[in-house]
Amino acid sequence: MEGPRGVKKEEFDELVKLVNMVFRPETQTMKKEYQILFNEENLENLRVIVEEGKPVSHIGTLERDISIFNCRSRVGLVGSVCTHPNFRGRGYATTLLNDCIKRFEQHGCDFMFVSGIRRLYDSADCLSIGQVYRLEVRERDLWRFEKNEGISIDGSAEKYLEEMIRVYNEKVVRFIRPKKDWEIAIRNKFVMNVPCEFLIIKEKEKFKGYFIVHFSERKIAEVKEYAGDKKALIDAIPHLFERYKLAGFVWPVPYEDKELAKLVQDKGVSTTIIPIDGTVRILNFPRLMERMRPYFRERIGKEADKMKFEEKDGKYLVLLDEEEFVMEDRRSMTWTILSRPGGYKIEGEGKLRNYLRKILPIPFVWYGINYI
Repeated sequence: MEGPRGVKKEEFDELVKLVNMVFRPETQTMKKEYQILFNEENLENLRVIVEEGKPVSHIGTLERDISIFNCRSRVGLVGSVCTHPNFRGRGYATTLLNDCIKRFEQHGCDFMFVSGIRRLYDSADCLSIGQVYRLEVRERDLWRFEKNEGISIDGSAEKYLEEMIRVYNEKVVRFIRPKKDWEIAIRNKFVMNVPCEFLIIKEKEKFKGYFIVHFSERKIAEVKEYAGDKKALIDAIPHLFERYKLAGFVWPVPYEDKELAKLVQDKGVSTTIIPIDGTVRILNFPRLMERMRPYFRERIGKEADKMKFEEKDGKYLVLLDEEEFVMEDRRSMTWTILSRPGGYKIEGEGKLRNYLRKILPIPFVWYGINYI
């Protein structure tokens, strides 16, 4: 066994064969679909174990900065995890995952974000987190929506790249994306594991926002990413139904955009609460909380500067004056900080707990075009 290590240039083609065999045996399209991951500029982040001169186990990784209410953090992304059938049962995937955790921590990542749910990730405390409003508009709901005749839909995303970047960067929780991420996604039209269309929403020929949408065979359109003027996006829904002969429109709206969700909910559409796609491990609790301190200060004032955040003997502590709040393990800490679909209550009384209820949970990024 050789590794874990980055794949070598001369091994890259064999790695692509491996991931295609596991994930795309018929189409052989992993490199095209995930060009953001599988490219020769990213070889060191394609972590492999090699046997008999060939990669036999793989974890693909990327690192991106994120912004949460103007607090900058960093996330390590994980995807395309696989092992050749002849080499399974040897613990290679676990070895690679542990390697990823160590590298991400060394590189200053606060989170590991995995595009999957399985025992391997759960055993590493990668958990389903967050609260997302899943809004489902059906044809019978359309009478409640205003038909704004000034709205139009344009499929020429390349022409509006700068405008798309601008409105995305206005989101309060977002990836800090290199332009190349956008260019690859628009060219490949493959987002969050499915083929998608990039739809520009205009009002009186003026750019207002965009939807990235997957159209299913059942004529259901599911939004994979959106940004822009809330009213224009909502007004576009009847036009989307008409243009694409839709039976339904599914729109996941992250919790921090709850004002938008309420505008759609008020029209009587079906709503369920779901987690953010994928699973998340918080890598470094004290560093994350220090980076979030400016946000805490906005919520509770100068008391945020008195809080101390510690990891000690496998427990996670928040201290304020003579009070302490203890999270017994990484799982309870993750759900306290990031929540889960059903919520995660901070029990007990006292000044510290009241403050924690005001600053937590912290919202987390939605994948969109950064899914790997």
